[in-house]
Amino acid sequence: MRALLVCSESPDARFTGVGKRTLQIASLLRPRYEITLAMSDAERCSLRMDMEIISTRNPHFSKEIQSFDLVYSNAQTFPTIPGIRSFAGVRLVDLYIPFFLEHQIMFESREPSERMERAWIDRALLSESLQMGDLFLCACPNQ
Repeated sequence: MRALLVCSESPDARFTGVGKRTLQIASLLRPRYEITLAMSDAERCSLRMDMEIISTRNPHFSKEIQSFDLVYSNAQTFPTIPGIRSFAGVRLVDLYIPFFLEHQIMFESREPSERMERAWIDRALLSESLQMGDLFLCACPNQ
């Protein structure tokens, strides 16, 4: 079986939480799945792993996604994946990274209208991810 892990950031030398988490999920899925990593800047990924790395910017990505059995991504990225709405396999949404809470802090010094706009965008992405997902990874049982 094949799993596609879509990462919003390249998991390379400047590891971010998103990159680390994606590689952790890859190691957990590897015993049962052939793993492919997808990101917009695939050509810039300096980390060479034992998995195929493809670009979400490829014009054929929307069709290519259909060849996988499972697609994984975090809630912020999930609704923006090309072709995900017509994907027939298992959709695994990771709710572990609380992007909507992080953005409240990151945008704290901005104008109230900018903070409100960011909050609406984040809520829309989270709501869409919750509607689209089949399975969810959570940080704790209460989530």
